[in-house]
Amino acid sequence: MPPKSRIKKEDIIQVAFDIVRVEGLEALNARRIAKEMNCSVQPIFSNFATYISGFIEPSVRKIELLLKKSDTIGLAASKFP
Repeated sequence: MPPKSRIKKEDIIQVAFDIVRVEGLEALNARRIAKEMNCSVQPIFSNFATYISGFIEPSVRKIELLLKKSDTIGLAASKFP
């Protein structure tokens, strides 16, 4: 039986979200995520079939939800780094 992966899909999405939030979408790529997670790119590529559906869409959806929540509680979007 192969060893259980310590890199979870949800963790990769969270790191991708953090990168986009702080540095912008242009900074997002598998090598950047791997660097933040202290791993190779292999677990990232094995968790996601494509770059767009894997990294971009979940990160953008999470950012949209965060911004909607901030509008609901009266925070300005400019307060986010």
